[in-house]
Amino acid sequence: MSWFTKIALKKRWLTFLVIIVVTGISVWSTLALQMEMIPNIEFPMTSIITVYPQEKPETIMEAVTVKVESAVSGIDRLDQLISTASEGSTFTFAVFEYGTDMKEVNNTIRQNLDELALPPEVRNLPSTIPQLDENPRLFAIDINVMPVVIVSLTGDMLPARLEEIAHNEIIPEIEAVEGVYHVGIDGGSNKKALVNLDVDMMNSAGIAMSQVAAMLGTTQFQSMENLKDSIILPGTSLDDISEIKLGLPSGTTVSRTNGQTSVTISVTKDSKANTV
Repeated sequence: MSWFTKIALKKRWLTFLVIIVVTGISVWSTLALQMEMIPNIEFPMTSIITVYPQEKPETIMEAVTVKVESAVSGIDRLDQLISTASEGSTFTFAVFEYGTDMKEVNNTIRQNLDELALPPEVRNLPSTIPQLDENPRLFAIDINVMPVVIVSLTGDMLPARLEEIAHNEIIPEIEAVEGVYHVGIDGGSNKKALVNLDVDMMNSAGIAMSQVAAMLGTTQFQSMENLKDSIILPGTSLDDISEIKLGLPSGTTVSRTNGQTSVTISVTKDSKANTV
């Protein structure tokens, strides 16, 4: 009989205590373990968009793009740095080696961007365009925003009615679940804000298409009035250079399930939430 067995038999209370502690830790670990069909994946990529109104690509490349690149180029484990400049804006895309701590990298890039000596027209733009909270603006790339659940709603009724049921009865219940980040919907007949830009008015005001695209792509609008009043340049709103109305955009999503008209609901979880 080994010494371990002798101790276990002699001090039974200690043996039971150890068993209880080990069992408790095992149960706690199992309950705390995140269960995923697809584990969290972090791609080592990030991007930066900078708006510079009424400037040509050559000027933007020299005055802004090169400086933005300098905020990234000195960071360890950088693998690739790609930049493009178009009229009114510039885009920089950075790829790092796998295993890089992107949270730390993005924080470093933000600090470096804040220290850049950029033209006043670039730095002061957020003060004249409320929808632009920062310029340059960093966008972290996160694959974990992919939907974890996709369901279809079908029935012998019009698509508009299916969409109404989804919005009023189903989506609120899903959004109330802990860990849900976003619930999207496709199909139905959901009208959207359609912005038809007037090219002549844009040219007259000295506004480039990329400026409008950058503003629309980085802003969340609460209402049609909020959209119309969006400032593109000081003294010029989106409503001044376009026609804005509610309607069904070209290429509106049509959803079908097993041959029936349907509404598709997609659920995206918070990156720290448990899928199961």
